[in-house]
Amino acid sequence: MLTFEVPGGIGTARGVVFPRVAGARPTIILCHGYESSRGELLTLESALQDHQYNVFIFDFAAHGANGGISTLGYREVDEVRAAVDVVAARDDVDPARLGLWGYNLGAYYAALREAEGDKRIRALVLDSVYDQPSQMVKVGVERNGLGGFPFMVARGGGHL
Repeated sequence: MLTFEVPGGIGTARGVVFPRVAGARPTIILCHGYESSRGELLTLESALQDHQYNVFIFDFAAHGANGGISTLGYREVDEVRAAVDVVAARDDVDPARLGLWGYNLGAYYAALREAEGDKRIRALVLDSVYDQPSQMVKVGVERNGLGGFPFMVARGGGHL
């Protein structure tokens, strides 16, 4: 288990590195989707290891065993940034050969991270990505109503 601090008051995140072989290897960081967890990516992790990649999987805030709230992409990119930094510092990882794979909102977070121009990220796979978090909210509300989304309400005209 690898733990790392996420800036911006998000707290501590936990993930698992699956090293394939000894020595510095290319590593893929997997970013799960909304209302998902790292456990749902274990089949993909195994397939990537079969192709000689190290794999890092972690849970975003408010997913898996992690507390907190989801900000639907507004702060999760900080979690991806911290994950990249902690993984790149490992001896069994080639820091110049990292990849990001994301699904759903995980793809949105990965795309935002890549937009920062980090030269360590050499590959990017985005599956079912949204252009904006508001699109994901719209689709979810149309399908399920408001019950599945964490909204904050200010009472008495106060400001958040």
